[in-house]
Amino acid sequence: MNRSFTNKIILALLIISGAFLFYTSCSHPMNSSSYVVFGTECRITLPVSDSKKYFDILKQMEKKFSYRDENSEIAKINKNAGIAPVAVSDEVFYVISEAMRFSAETDGAFNPLLLPVIKLWGWDTGEYRVPTKEELERYLPLCDTNNIVLNENDKSVFLTKKGMGLDLGGLLKGYACDVLYEQLKKDGIKKGILNLGGNVFVFGNKEYKVAIQKPYAERGVVADNVFVKNKSVVTSGAYERGFYNNGNYYHHIIDPSTGECAKELYKSVTIVSSSSLVADVYSTAIFVKGDKLKSDFLLNYPEAEVIFN
Repeated sequence: MNRSFTNKIILALLIISGAFLFYTSCSHPMNSSSYVVFGTECRITLPVSDSKKYFDILKQMEKKFSYRDENSEIAKINKNAGIAPVAVSDEVFYVISEAMRFSAETDGAFNPLLLPVIKLWGWDTGEYRVPTKEELERYLPLCDTNNIVLNENDKSVFLTKKGMGLDLGGLLKGYACDVLYEQLKKDGIKKGILNLGGNVFVFGNKEYKVAIQKPYAERGVVADNVFVKNKSVVTSGAYERGFYNNGNYYHHIIDPSTGECAKELYKSVTIVSSSSLVADVYSTAIFVKGDKLKSDFLLNYPEAEVIFN
């Protein structure tokens, strides 16, 4: 996928069965509130009356990481592409480093430098178009992950060619889920549901039933159910965002090796993992790369689960 703040498929239908009983039998009622962050609705459900602190964390994260915000650290890196390195905060340097690690780990199926091609398709504005092969050949070299320099000594980031662009939307909601979960544990909150635009993380002492949307069906039609405890569930699918041109369907999940829509090897890929960051990255990467990457993924992350629909 690798486009900024794309909604993953809304897994919702979350409060079913055990989760519903969990809500109603608890001596401390669960409270749910939502706020638009990362360009999508984020919902936090906790046994506390006020979630403002946690939404503030998300809003501060958005200010740091959104390439659309001209004052963000990512925007400054992009503005200085081909000009000069940019010193960034420890957190931003860490997330970019993780993005590059995942890029190598997935053999390029996850690529945080796809922004020039994303813009070429119009995925960032909603003004969609189908690029020509000549355009893709011209822009793809700007997405080469060999052309980013990370300097650990001064925490600087340099995009070496003008026109390059960094976009961390393909992993940011997963990272944010993990950060919130760690903060909630520090605050002594022992149960809850985080739903950041479809990146779902549930935690507590009971199992939750999470429904997975059936691809190409009406919203709310269930393809599968998973039962999870202290895990994240993230799904990627071609059907969640796309457009038609001359009778052909084009979707938003880009194959970084071609700049074109990834072949639809599966209707959707769901990852269940104790890390929402890992689930976020690999739900898209496996959609792009297929069974070989799935096998490698399960070897590297044996606690995880992959579900195809």
